[in-house]
Amino acid sequence: MRAVLAAARVAAALPGDDDEWFAGCESALWEPTGARLEVAALSAAVVAAAAAGEAALLAALADRAAALAPPDDVADPEDGAETPEKRLLAWAADRGAACAFRGARFGGRVRGAAFATPTPAGAAIARIPAALLFTPAAAAATDIGRALAALPGVGADDRFVVACLVDAADPDSPRAPMWGALARADVVTGLTVGDEDAALLAGTAAGRLVDPARTHVAACLAAARPALRSVATAFGKIVPGLDAALSDAAYVRMVALAYGWTHETVFVTASATPGTAPTPPAHPTPAFVPPLFLANHAPVPHAVAYGRVQGGAFEVVSLRAGTPGSAFTLGYGRGTTANKALAYYGFVPAEDGDSGVLVSVGGREVCVRRAAARSRGALAAARRAAASPGELADLESGAACAWTGRGLGGGAEARARAALAAPLAAEEHALRAAAAAAAARPGPWAEAVREYCQQCLGVCEAAAKWLAAC
Repeated sequence: MRAVLAAARVAAALPGDDDEWFAGCESALWEPTGARLEVAALSAAVVAAAAAGEAALLAALADRAAALAPPDDVADPEDGAETPEKRLLAWAADRGAACAFRGARFGGRVRGAAFATPTPAGAAIARIPAALLFTPAAAAATDIGRALAALPGVGADDRFVVACLVDAADPDSPRAPMWGALARADVVTGLTVGDEDAALLAGTAAGRLVDPARTHVAACLAAARPALRSVATAFGKIVPGLDAALSDAAYVRMVALAYGWTHETVFVTASATPGTAPTPPAHPTPAFVPPLFLANHAPVPHAVAYGRVQGGAFEVVSLRAGTPGSAFTLGYGRGTTANKALAYYGFVPAEDGDSGVLVSVGGREVCVRRAAARSRGALAAARRAAASPGELADLESGAACAWTGRGLGGGAEARARAALAAPLAAEEHALRAAAAAAAARPGPWAEAVREYCQQCLGVCEAAAKWLAAC
């Protein structure tokens, strides 16, 4: 199993990610490098082991995943009432979907999904026919999609968003149950909140992510307005209430849904050459995958929010076992850091060993964590920024892990740590200001900002201690 996980860790590392430090350091491959990378590696290994029928390896991988996971939340008892989530699951089942979960609430408030049947590791949690997925290509094939394609100056992303808006407003849409469930989604994110709420994050890593994203969405909306007016004129008599469905606020909300509630999906087609493996396309495509989007995020989930459509279906394989009534969760991706989760999903993930604060060192944004051992990428960037030409040549001629395994000589190590401490102190200052501003505002967004600041301030304080102690 160790060799399988070592290979999976390398494959799961994101390009440019600060966990790539281990790639040139062979000894580091044999142990976990971080919870999120380990989950990504385990997910890939479980899928491969299940497909190959390797029962012993699958059991060992599942045990490792279960050991990483905290206890799953338990869903509230079902009350028998008809809900949009139940209608969605029934609609999907009528069209060939097989799901081992149901819609659920937790603590009377939080919406999510819970297992409906016992599901062992390596088993399919869901198998959803490709025809149920709503992708940019599927949107382009609708009447509104074809009409949008004829309009000049409307980009592919805007065509998808506008087509979703019209389809969601159409009571006769074949996807009406999907849109009915999504209409209940709590879309309070850095993209959808007002300017004053977004300004709470000024100067923080989350603010540096939110501000350009909001500017980009505003520019897209401005460019899309002529198309929105044309669509309202052309389809207004067919779709009641279309004007309201194409408002600025509705557009921004749909953009947030298209980012946060879709799944990165690869469509794999059979090879034209008999006996050769099918090859997926170079880039995944976003897809609304009903009813999979009901599941919430967890750091050590039961499955990941990306997958393949192969053999005519989107299949989700369980990373670890699930029991009826316990939460069914998804991992939203390796990059679901606190600032990204707050910006695009409106929540802050539970703190784990990978929780950190993003700062800029030597022109590169790196992640500083509570422990020096989990901040190797940040230390490597600081050492590169502080090293003399001779030290730079010496370290680059050695093993890649030399950047993280030992410090620089003389005063260069002190300069490197100072290069890391300065932006960390600036981030701490911005976080304290954001926490104070959020404390004076009501609502779920301000609450999430306060939680984000509290988590990141804890990291800043712990990191400052190990930087000063070294």
